[in-house]
Amino acid sequence: MGEFSSILEKKTKKKEMLQSRDDLTCWQRYHLVVAREDLLVVTQHIMLSVDSDGLYVDFDSDDSERPAFELPTVTIDFDVHRYDWEDGDLKYVEGSSLGGWALFFGASSHSVALRASDFPELKPNSIYFTDALELSLNQGNHDIGIFSYMDKTVSPCYYPCDPADLKPIFPAPIWFFPTSF
Repeated sequence: MGEFSSILEKKTKKKEMLQSRDDLTCWQRYHLVVAREDLLVVTQHIMLSVDSDGLYVDFDSDDSERPAFELPTVTIDFDVHRYDWEDGDLKYVEGSSLGGWALFFGASSHSVALRASDFPELKPNSIYFTDALELSLNQGNHDIGIFSYMDKTVSPCYYPCDPADLKPIFPAPIWFFPTSF
């Protein structure tokens, strides 16, 4: 795995298409959310420096034309752990077992867990996310989507998922819940 599958030349910038998320420069953001009696610790894996063609840009190379902070970031995965009240440990939640919850996260939003069965328009076992970057950073605020915890895919959430269509918006998107739940 750690080998590059191909190297492309475009606009004199080297872009590397990688085989696994282990090869990427990633940042993790941690979220806590209460889902009824469960305390969940959710790790959001965010790929730094993605160009308009969706490829990772390696800023360790000498031929980078733009600073890393000017390029978008993209969420590529989530890991969920459940706190075990009996032994005080965190237990990994397997692929499809979010228990029907829809989880909501964002840098400018509270973490919320809703039962998808109570809201039929929600996708069960999914994580709704907005940009994980802080409000004070204005380099994108474009990373938003619905992550299926079962099959590890991201679908659009009223904003383009195609990196070529990403536009900076400020302030960062937030989740708004107009009624009590």
